[in-house]
Amino acid sequence: CQNFSDSGRALHTRCDAALMWHDPTRFRRVCPLLVSTPEGWRCSVDAVDVRPFWGLAVRHFALGLLISYIVITAGLYGVLRYVGYHITPLATMWPPAWHQIHTAQEGVYAIRAARALNAGNLQSAVLALELVCDINPHNVPAGLALANLWQVSNQPALADGMYLRLIDRNPEARAIITQAWYHALLSRADYPMIKELSVRMLSVHDGNEGVWLHALFFASRQTKDVRLLKGLLAQPPAMPVWCLDLVRVEVALLEDRFRDVRLALTSPAVQPPSSYVAYYQIERLIMTGHYDEALAMLDAYGKRLNSDEATFHRLRIFSARGWSSLAESEFDRVLSRPLSPRVYTLICAYLIRQPNRALLSRYFVHFMRAQLPLTPENYPYFAATYTAAAANGNWERATEIEAMLKRLTGAEASTFQALLDFFRWRDAKKRIELILPVLALPTEVSYSLLERYQPIGK
Repeated sequence: CQNFSDSGRALHTRCDAALMWHDPTRFRRVCPLLVSTPEGWRCSVDAVDVRPFWGLAVRHFALGLLISYIVITAGLYGVLRYVGYHITPLATMWPPAWHQIHTAQEGVYAIRAARALNAGNLQSAVLALELVCDINPHNVPAGLALANLWQVSNQPALADGMYLRLIDRNPEARAIITQAWYHALLSRADYPMIKELSVRMLSVHDGNEGVWLHALFFASRQTKDVRLLKGLLAQPPAMPVWCLDLVRVEVALLEDRFRDVRLALTSPAVQPPSSYVAYYQIERLIMTGHYDEALAMLDAYGKRLNSDEATFHRLRIFSARGWSSLAESEFDRVLSRPLSPRVYTLICAYLIRQPNRALLSRYFVHFMRAQLPLTPENYPYFAATYTAAAANGNWERATEIEAMLKRLTGAEASTFQALLDFFRWRDAKKRIELILPVLALPTEVSYSLLERYQPIGK
């Protein structure tokens, strides 16, 4: 580093490395051998004693890098905070904490999606939720919200694809995802997909076999198609034996062979393998018009039946038989006690299947007196009450609930007007399954609407 034209002696030899520096003093940070003399800056040792100070060089270089890194990451932190990322300075400065940036980014887009939904901007909400799902494929709530938006915007293929991806990526949340998916399929009356999903879930053995068996049977009844059920009997999948026994009964009923399965329907199980067995027996006896046998089964099972379901079985029987006094007494008995959301749903489903404007008015008064909080969690029960009022032709009550639903959701009037028009005019061109996806009704209410208003076999 010494000037080759100088003598090479200490204090008389210039330093080439610092020659062009505006302030040679700064060079001393990496080479303490440079000293100031009357003749200028010179090397303080002879040429043979010159040695490098790599430690000092590396130290100063590292310090420079560190300062630059801090400045850059601090700037990045400021930018991210400005655009809405809820992070700490450590998230940008400490590499092991960088994952917090992705989490914050996910939160930013989730907030944007919520704001877009509140503003009624579905396209922006979809785009934001797509970004959330790309950032975190395991965000089940965001995935379900996105699937629901595709559902209500009439893009069922995209919705179904999202549900499948959610199940594959989040097997621990399968029950929640499949429940939401089934509700979407039911609301648009997609019976082929309902059958496929039901058979798939019947092999999971998660304790919900009754739910999926009921879904499979409902889809088979609505389509008047027993081919899938017969296929299950021909090549039994990995489902419980009692499920296959009920499949055999259902096939016989769909083929109008009640005599062949009368004993199976009218023999109470001593120890039912599932509560659905008793429900199915009584339900099918009612549906086939065998009311005395259904009442006998209600008595035989007694307290082993769910009390709410038993009550509504009796209500259906009394109404079908024309025993209006008994039906009204039973209905008033239901209203005389505090009602759970489940009972709200069963009442609305009953009033849709068997309309009765007098009973609807009694229920409506009780519902309003209960002062159920107008929250998103309670939306399905308000929507169910709205639908029951419309199905019974009580437009005044329906309009009253409609105003509450608009306040809760900010939905356009046309969303609800389509349903009112359907019940008011019963236009053959209007199909109930085109209206249900935007209402988010409880499953039992959707069942009742499809049973009453959708032609079987369509």
